[in-house]
Amino acid sequence: MVDFEKEFLVSPKLNNLKESELIRLKELCELRILELLDWQNTPEFTNLCSKYVDMSILLPFQLKTDEDVYEILKLVIFGYLANRSQSVKDFLNQHDLNNLDLDITEWNSYLFRQIFKAFTRLVLFESKNDILSSINLINQLRVEQKQFELSYLKKLEEEYKPSKALEIVSFYYFAKTVELLAQYLLENKIQNQNDIKNKISKYINKSKESAGFSGNKMIELTYVYIKIFSFEFFKRNENHQRLIEI
Repeated sequence: MVDFEKEFLVSPKLNNLKESELIRLKELCELRILELLDWQNTPEFTNLCSKYVDMSILLPFQLKTDEDVYEILKLVIFGYLANRSQSVKDFLNQHDLNNLDLDITEWNSYLFRQIFKAFTRLVLFESKNDILSSINLINQLRVEQKQFELSYLKKLEEEYKPSKALEIVSFYYFAKTVELLAQYLLENKIQNQNDIKNKISKYINKSKESAGFSGNKMIELTYVYIKIFSFEFFKRNENHQRLIEI
């Protein structure tokens, strides 16, 4: 273990680290988080998620590639799991999440980025408008799918069509998960809790399965985090008086 890793484990001084060191530590932190997925209620797990947020916030913010968007998605999820939603919200408010490089003809990437926007609006909602906006983004994708999905797949080389099609399928299940969580908040119904939980579990499992078959490990791992987040999000809101009036 190199010196800066030892220092981090004892008393991290993140502001003094180089960008390459922060990236390395963030990767190590994520690996440890993965090891503790079955112990999410432990102080160590919460602390690691919080450290991940601290390091992510110190790194340059950019949304140029899908990989960049995945990193911000993990920041949002780990921030929520660490009870650091306000820190994440403050950070994201300093940046324009609408400033995504969106090219609707690249349906695969466009689809993921729009779902990402819907997801963040739901997680960081402050009013009913935020939740409605999240649902509207998903509904908009349903309309756009009919116009752009087929033409996108047709232009791909034959060898890439199966994997990209499977990625797209995984995104649709992800979108349905976001929509279910949003609808639950709006309807404020508790009698169908088990049904909603089962549906969420089913959709995320199908997302992960499709991503796995596509060969995209980054997407597959992301769905592991999304499942953890979804059940925690549900748990925190199931008995909550939702003061989400406009």
